[in-house]
Amino acid sequence: MPLSLSRPIDEPLYTKPVHSAFIGTSLEADLRVHDIILLFMCGLTSNMCVNMTVRMAENLGFEVFVVEDVCATLDRVGPDGVRRRAEDVHAYAMLDFCGEFCIVVKASDVQGLLG
Repeated sequence: MPLSLSRPIDEPLYTKPVHSAFIGTSLEADLRVHDIILLFMCGLTSNMCVNMTVRMAENLGFEVFVVEDVCATLDRVGPDGVRRRAEDVHAYAMLDFCGEFCIVVKASDVQGLLG
């Protein structure tokens, strides 16, 4: 059965003007007001928006987990003109995170981590 996500009507929705969800939004302030320090992140695109948001979250002192199988990206053409497959770009993005800015997990791991 496909996963379906819906947002409760009273849950905030953030529209970000740049790659990081922390710039130009009240996300950080809202998390701090509610004493939320543990973040599970997913989204599009692994190597850009997810990347920027994860790095900023860690720099701001949050404990960050990236749910790798709920992130994705697109094929990219490098400065050398070579097209990289989305799967490879995604894998490199997860590699860059791992051990530096967050802990990379699978969706099946999340429930156990929430205890």
